[in-house]
Amino acid sequence: MDTGNPSAPSRTQSRIAGKNHPHAGGLIHDNVRHTSRFTVIGNHLAQHPELSGLAIGLAVYIQSLPAGARVDIRTLAARFPEGTTRIAAALRELETHGYLRRTRERTGNGRIVTRTVSCNQPGHARGAHTQHPRSTPRPNKTTPKPLPPVPTPSYPSPTLIRQATDLLADLHRQDRRLLLSERDAAHLAPGVAAWLEREVTPTAVREALTADLPREPLCRPASLLAHRLTTHLPPPPPSAPHPRHPSTPSATATAATAPSAPQNRATATTAASRAKSPPNVNAALHRYRALRSFIQSLDDSLPGKFEITKEGLVHDPLSPVGPHELTTVHLRRRLERVMPEEIVAHTGEPDVEDESQGLMRRPDVMVITMEDMDVPGSFDPRTVIAAIEVVSRSNPDNDWITKMRDYPLMGIPVYAVFDPRTGKGAVLTDIHPTPDGPRYATRKDFVYGEDITIADWTISTADLPRYPE
Repeated sequence: MDTGNPSAPSRTQSRIAGKNHPHAGGLIHDNVRHTSRFTVIGNHLAQHPELSGLAIGLAVYIQSLPAGARVDIRTLAARFPEGTTRIAAALRELETHGYLRRTRERTGNGRIVTRTVSCNQPGHARGAHTQHPRSTPRPNKTTPKPLPPVPTPSYPSPTLIRQATDLLADLHRQDRRLLLSERDAAHLAPGVAAWLEREVTPTAVREALTADLPREPLCRPASLLAHRLTTHLPPPPPSAPHPRHPSTPSATATAATAPSAPQNRATATTAASRAKSPPNVNAALHRYRALRSFIQSLDDSLPGKFEITKEGLVHDPLSPVGPHELTTVHLRRRLERVMPEEIVAHTGEPDVEDESQGLMRRPDVMVITMEDMDVPGSFDPRTVIAAIEVVSRSNPDNDWITKMRDYPLMGIPVYAVFDPRTGKGAVLTDIHPTPDGPRYATRKDFVYGEDITIADWTISTADLPRYPE
């Protein structure tokens, strides 16, 4: 009889599910069950095939934080050894794959804040319930009745529609029953734009929509607003000339708007702008587009900066130098030291344009997010967090008077002006309606050397240069 092999198993052993096999050379877990201070992380994140290791690590860290914790780029860069550039890229990865949602919202006082939402399971919104199959479908499910039609403007420019949408979005502040859905606001916006095009002020439109509302609950507020927009539509202004196509500049604007370059920094008001503007909004829109077309046609053949105001074309033929330019550099650097990484103090082109108001401006410094800069053409003024101007020595009224009037019309919530002539300045905030249109309600004057707050950030005004005597 052969000698038995003592190392051979007595019977074939089955593989036990979940049992580790050290001889395979793989991972061995030494786990202890957590009973406190732990965070549940899904394998869809921990083993995500496309996210970088830094992005997965940041997502785990963010999901472990309590609600209200700061998770901006600077805060995360202070917590981890990776720099702001790598952390910003990792956050963008998480946004792309749905683990983060970052939105910018304007608060009631005009400030812009960033809302960050961490999603531990992308695609499953909070409050969503598991759908269980029903034995029989609901018999009373019906399609909502469409809203009544509303008037439409002659030229529904994006700026005009955006202004109308903003007006509708604010109605619930006067009556909470007028909180509209995005679909309802999109349906009603052309109707509001038609009123604005007929020279009705936003305040008058708001009063027409909210006055004498019934006391009982409103089953469908959008239907009531659509009815009022249609039945109460005012007639066009009198003496309205026949509108031309907006892309066709007038001969007067084209031939007479070329200002001769003066030897000093000055305002060049054209013959077209000196003519009295027609009362009709369409005519004003044509005039604005003609001036803008003229500026674009110059193709840098005239030096300097061009802006369009209510009075007409403003040409600054000389580039700012000396104390003016140095003040701009100081302000940009001081702001960017205290602002989040995604917000910049931008100088130079492009312009800030509000076609519905007939305004095109170029602030010396614009506080704006990099995301809102990524647009073709001019910036939308409603995305500008703050506009900053350094007063020109030869034309101070442009900064102290006309821009103080124009910027609230454009919806820019904060305007700061610095005057190297006097060593003083002011910060204007809190846009509010007046009979003459939107104006800043709050003005805080300062002298050079004091700390001032622009939007959410405080900087020093010490050692800013002055114009020589």
